[in-house]
Amino acid sequence: MLGQVLAFTLLLLTKGHQGQGSADHVVGISGEPVWLRPTSLQTNIYSAKWKIQPYSNSSNCFTWSWSNNSGRIEVRETLGQTPNCFNKSLNFTNKDFTLLIKAAQPQDSGLYILEFTTPSGKVQEHKFQVSIFDRVEKPNLVEKWKVLDGGICQVTLSCSVTRGGDVSYAWYRGSNLIQIPGNQTELVDKVDVNGLHLYTCNVSNPVSWASHSLQLTQGCQSDQDFTFLFILVSIMILLVALFLGTLTCFYVWRRKRKQSRKCRVPRCVA
Repeated sequence: MLGQVLAFTLLLLTKGHQGQGSADHVVGISGEPVWLRPTSLQTNIYSAKWKIQPYSNSSNCFTWSWSNNSGRIEVRETLGQTPNCFNKSLNFTNKDFTLLIKAAQPQDSGLYILEFTTPSGKVQEHKFQVSIFDRVEKPNLVEKWKVLDGGICQVTLSCSVTRGGDVSYAWYRGSNLIQIPGNQTELVDKVDVNGLHLYTCNVSNPVSWASHSLQLTQGCQSDQDFTFLFILVSIMILLVALFLGTLTCFYVWRRKRKQSRKCRVPRCVA
């Protein structure tokens, strides 16, 4: 359990340069807790408060405020008093001013600012740039074929996912990465109609990845293959027609022969 917690913490916190004008970059998984723990804070702090600016909202949300007024500590929760401010389940620790998002969601992504003042009135900030991502689901991979000359076919592969947020796409032929410009959801390649080809689409975001592979075998046939198949089917149809025709003629001949035998008795004579 401890190993999982440490692994998750290392994944969650990707620290950037700290300072007055920079922010720590925090990456989280949807549905998992996210801790925003400031470091290198002064010990002599008069007041502190958390401000949240979601990507979906330009206004700040004030969630927790703390003050040490004449030795009396006061903590107030003000979440939801700002119009259009999201309502989340948050916890605040006044010992080290850590803010906990219990079950983070992609809409919780944004800028989180811990603002604190010293007894002299100096204001400082500690910023966190928070990005929450869904886990990437297995992508849907679709193939289309086009016949070219010389036993070559053009295959078009389309890769898509419905969850995962801002994702990156990578294409592989076998175990080799295909170098294509940009972040392409579609791959166009030329293959030998008689060959076996394994293609893989890998989709990833900063917290997870998923892939889908297709073994391309008989997806494309040449014009000669189609001609041979057409002739073969035509011959089979002709043979079946000849068999049915012969069987019908034999049935009619046999029926007429029986009638002819019946007519030879005396009662058949006028």
